[in-house]
Amino acid sequence: MAESTGDLTARAAFLHDAEAMLLEDSAVSPLCFSGTAYLLREGLAGVSHDCFGHSYFTAVSRAETGPAA
Repeated sequence: MAESTGDLTARAAFLHDAEAMLLEDSAVSPLCFSGTAYLLREGLAGVSHDCFGHSYFTAVSRAETGPAA
């Protein structure tokens, strides 16, 4: 079902529902979760995120806020 849509938000919702069914209806239990935390400095522009929470830094630049210090 998730592969049948090109809409990433809908796909994420399908996969979330499937995960919820697995956790409710079977003896499957996640043993670990992966996660990443980022601290972003003020004055950066171009950080983007997708619907799965992945961060992309390929277009990061210093935001134009006035004369360089």
